[in-house]
Amino acid sequence: MIGKNIVESKVAALAQVAEILEERKAAGEIGFEQQACLNYSNKFCKTTRKEALKLIDELMKNPKVKEASAVKIADLLPSHESQLVAILQKDRCELSKGEMAEVLKLVSDVPRVEKVVEAVAEKAAEKAADAPTEKAEKKEN
Repeated sequence: MIGKNIVESKVAALAQVAEILEERKAAGEIGFEQQACLNYSNKFCKTTRKEALKLIDELMKNPKVKEASAVKIADLLPSHESQLVAILQKDRCELSKGEMAEVLKLVSDVPRVEKVVEAVAEKAAEKAADAPTEKAEKKEN
């Protein structure tokens, strides 16, 4: 085992994971696994930490919804009832049609972060900057 003993374990939203790992990265070098986790969380995170925690708190007001399901809902932000049912089935949580509609309304009100679009734009800018260099190198050869 690479890591140390587990002191505490709790469910965390992707936005929380990204923030924690960014802080650790700023404080010093992070390992390969942490960097992979940071890349994943930045790629698939759909909202901010503040909004995710707010949504989790709202979802936890319903006693049928467990914390793990609330966090997964905040991570995935389902837009259809079938997606919500798939998330809730893991914890064997059954909500009525009205409760599901309420959860989907809460989810639809959460502002989304378009990090994927930003990442694609950054890669396109990098390619554009590298393109003249590659052409110049080909001409020299």
